[in-house]
This record gives sequence, structure tokens and C-alpha cells, in this order.
Amino acid sequence: MPTDPFKSILRPRIREQLPKALKEASPIQVARALIENHRAWRVRLARAGKGIIHTRSGLDWMHTPNIETGIAITGIAEEEAETQLNNAFTFFSRKRNPIPVSITAGDSSGPPDLMGRLAAWGIQPHFQPGLAANLSALNMNLEYLPKLTLSFTQETHIHPEWHPQTHRIYERTQIMRPKRVWHLVAHYKRKQVGHITLHIGAGVVGLYDLIVDPDTRQQGIGSTLTLGACLFAKKLGYHHTVLTTPKTALFRHIGFGKVNRMLITTHPSIDLRGRPQDRDLAIAQAASLGERGRFCKLLRQYPKALTWKSRAGLTPLHIAIAAGRPDFACWLIDRGATIDAQTVRELGLK
Repeated sequence: MPTDPFKSILRPRIREQLPKALKEASPIQVARALIENHRAWRVRLARAGKGIIHTRSGLDWMHTPNIETGIAITGIAEEEAETQLNNAFTFFSRKRNPIPVSITAGDSSGPPDLMGRLAAWGIQPHFQPGLAANLSALNMNLEYLPKLTLSFTQETHIHPEWHPQTHRIYERTQIMRPKRVWHLVAHYKRKQVGHITLHIGAGVVGLYDLIVDPDTRQQGIGSTLTLGACLFAKKLGYHHTVLTTPKTALFRHIGFGKVNRMLITTHPSIDLRGRPQDRDLAIAQAASLGERGRFCKLLRQYPKALTWKSRAGLTPLHIAIAAGRPDFACWLIDRGATIDAQTVRELGLK
């Protein structure tokens, strides 16, 4: 392992202020902690940016200038889903339109038709595996680039495309109290070549924004940063690290495993003005639930329901595939629905 950057940071006072760690936990408990960690990270970013935060049971939404407006869905009840989503999207519709919106949710974050409800509003789903590592079972036998050093930084100019205000917000997250955030960077020949953020919440350590300089990829820097973050989490007294990513090979090599499926979708610009019509909501819900009888009734009422498209261009077949309803998707195809391979790839589906 490269130079240990942890000695000067692991002061007793820091450990005393940390929340209790999740210890012997089932995969379901770890998956739940992953969802909660995402929510807490969203809220911390909004607070660092002096944004507007609305907290409701199971659903938080945040609006902060110069970063994505965030919606974190952690567990809304079916009877409250329509009201809560309408309230959130109506709030955003009063802002400049279109606006950037980022939504996070887990498999168990809402009612079974949550996917359909979001699609009716024009949200296009992108799913990523939720991964977790038991820190006592990590693979430590990794090769790393000679002369690579790890250190914690106060500055977070980690992405050249980010707005300057976004960098300032990230910098504030680690000086906020109580202490919950660290930014770990990798240097090679005095040049910063990588970065990862650690965020403590829900009894686990979440890993975010793993970035490696394109000129130095394929040299183990991402693995070294991730392993370094995990070792630091272990020294802080935690037992699990969690993250979401579409590229799992690197993390599985270290010792991460899948615990759930996360909806992590970001729209650079989306118009949220106007609630979806009852017809649109009904078609999207039926497709997300895979309800054949309900969809047949909708076809009688709306003969073009099979080729209906949401504001984001999603058809019932898109929604059924994204919601994990393969039998219903085949049923739609038997009735003439079509989808191309490129769309499947764009949706992050298999």
C-alpha cells in the first residue's frame, strides 16, 4: 500500500464523534444503509451549498444553485407516493425550466409502481448495481503504481467540467461539523491523478466520485484509491463500505458484491411543468407492474397505448424492461411492441 495518510487524522476526538457502525448485518440491512447513505450525502451537499431542503417521510428533495437538483427516495408508502412526488415536482416546476435533476432510489424505496410513476413525469431510468464490501474480507493483494502516494485534501478541483461553485460546495462538505466527509487523492510524480470521496452515514461508509486521470488509467490507481478508502473506513471502526457504479469489475476484484439495484438517474435538463395526465400515469403504472389485464383495458380505451411514449420517449416496453418485467415485455412484443438494441444499451438494461 502507498504512503499511509491516515496517522495524522485518526485522532480520538474524531472517532468519538462518529455515528455507530453497522456490524453484523444482512444483505438487506446493508442495502438499506446504502440507500440512506445516498440520501444523507445529497442532504449534506445541499446544506454545503446553502440550498433549499424539504424532508418528508421517505422522500427528500433539495435545490441548490449550480448543482443538480436532488430527489432522494428512501421509502415512500404507496398511499403517499402520488402526493409526495407531485409536491416535489411541482416545487421544481417553479424554478427555471428546464432544470438539472438527479434522482436516487433503491429496489425497496417505494411502491411497486414507482418506476412507472417516475416515467410518467418524464424521468428516464438508469439503473446501477448497489455494491458493498465487508471490510474484514477485502482482497489486499493488489499491485499499484510505484511512487504513487495517497493524501487527504482540502481542495477538490477534481473534475475540470464542474462549475467552480460545485468545487466550493464539495470543499465545504468536509469542514462541516460533525465531521462526516473526507476527500482522498492520489498523486503520481507530484501530479494529482485520482480522487475519491468518503461519506459516513447510516452506519456505513459511502464511496463517491471515484475519478482517475484518463492519461493514467489501467495502472491500478482506481483500485488503490478504493482500497485506501476502505482501509481508512476500517481504521475509523466501520465494517462496510458501499457504492453504486455501472462498472463493477474493478470493485468485485477488490471484494465488493451486489446488494441491490439502484436507480441513479441524472437529467441535465428536464421540464417538470404540468402533472402527467391520468392516461399517461395509468399506462406507465401498468407497464411497470406488468399487469396484463389492466393494460388490455387501457388498450380498449386508448388503442395507441402500445406505442404511447412518455415525455422522455419511453414506451410501455421500455418501462417494462427497466422495471424488471421480462414476461410482460415479451407479452408486449407478441402484440407488436418493438425496441432497438441501442435503446436497451442507453437505458443501461440487459
